[in-house]
Amino acid sequence: MQMVNLSHNQIVEIEPYAFRQVSIFSSLDLSFNSLQSIRGYGLVRLSRLDVSHNQLIDIHHDTFTGLHQTFQQLNAAFNNLTQFHADELFHQTNGVRLLDLS
Repeated sequence: MQMVNLSHNQIVEIEPYAFRQVSIFSSLDLSFNSLQSIRGYGLVRLSRLDVSHNQLIDIHHDTFTGLHQTFQQLNAAFNNLTQFHADELFHQTNGVRLLDLS
């Protein structure tokens, strides 16, 4: 598993499809930043996303677009999510095995 760890960096925003040119990694750790929203980043092989300990209020409906074969784990614990529409978010994925919204 190839992992990119961007945790503890005070990241406030990441542009949509920011990683499309380097989409080979399967795990992205964005925990302990200041993200308020996440979107699709262009990662076609992503299986694990950790966005815990941010300030998320929104997970955009296109976040997991194109990941129907690979995506398995989302850790969004310790955020400010007030709504979570799993049917919209995961309608294109096959095998989400771990979802942490605590």
